[in-house]
Amino acid sequence: STLINVSTESEFLRPVRVGDRLSVEEEVVEVSPEKRTALGPGHFVTTLSTFRNQAGEVVATNRNVMLRYRADGEKA
Repeated sequence: STLINVSTESEFLRPVRVGDRLSVEEEVVEVSPEKRTALGPGHFVTTLSTFRNQAGEVVATNRNVMLRYRADGEKA
């Protein structure tokens, strides 16, 4: 029911210029088994965003890890 961002890592592979048209594709690359955290039970979810320019070239990537959890006492 709640999420918190744990980490993000960006990598810039090519220059992005004024006038470029960018597209992004985001995919879920990993979901952990349920973990017991101080905040409550939850899963760590890793996503990968890939940014491309108008020529289809990858210009940047962003890997993000979030914790999706239920606060203790909340019903599933």
